[in-house]
Amino acid sequence: MSNIFVKSPYIIEVNEIGQTGSYIQLFIWNSNDTQPSTPTYQLSKLIPSSTNFQTIYDISEYVREYIKHNAFNNVYNQNNAATPYLEYCNVVVKRYKLVSGLKNLIDTTTYKAFDGYGYYEQGYNPNLGEYLLDQKTYYYNYDSTANLVTDFLKRAGSITLDAISGYKIVRTNLSTLATATYNITTSAVIDTFRVNPAWLAVGNKVEILTDADVVVWTATFKPKTECRYEPVVVDFINRYGAWQRPLRCHGQAPGSEHQAP
Repeated sequence: MSNIFVKSPYIIEVNEIGQTGSYIQLFIWNSNDTQPSTPTYQLSKLIPSSTNFQTIYDISEYVREYIKHNAFNNVYNQNNAATPYLEYCNVVVKRYKLVSGLKNLIDTTTYKAFDGYGYYEQGYNPNLGEYLLDQKTYYYNYDSTANLVTDFLKRAGSITLDAISGYKIVRTNLSTLATATYNITTSAVIDTFRVNPAWLAVGNKVEILTDADVVVWTATFKPKTECRYEPVVVDFINRYGAWQRPLRCHGQAPGSEHQAP
């Protein structure tokens, strides 16, 4: 399944020899609902000329209406918390060619859509993958006296991923190299904690492995206990369309923070 990142244009092309026009149907719904029986949107175009059959549609703005980020889920002790249903949506696109007004179904494609964007050099319709966080090293503010049940701002943050059944999440303690493995049993969009709650004092590496034990995603999370300046929590929606928690110490010059958006 491909993913759509709706802050960038997402182009659907219909370019069939002999068509006099094209027609597409969009079925859009959130995960708390079922696929609608009738199209959410229906779009059509005539061909530019008898020698140019290409017709294109940008569906991003239609899809983006169904995505909202109302509050940061920010799990700290759950491996597979359901991502809030409004933070992404499901999309089915049916493409038709029109020949003298008659519709001929070409194909049907299913997507998941997130409120993210690609860079110019990635070209059109970039697929940023299933893991909605860059692969690199991150820092978090560690306070040994914090009660994470109530101290929301002291949590290390979470990772949103379009999980695949049969894959696994492996965390490795940065001090002892002990590992903890979680087996994904259901394909779904989930939030998982960045750092094992028992390892917050030392941090851990997170790896996502396929069912053949091939590593497909890696990030490292380390504690910061003695910030020169007061830590400030700045949660934001990253370029993948997911919540992200960086550590930035109040008073740092721009660009000097340990984790960049």
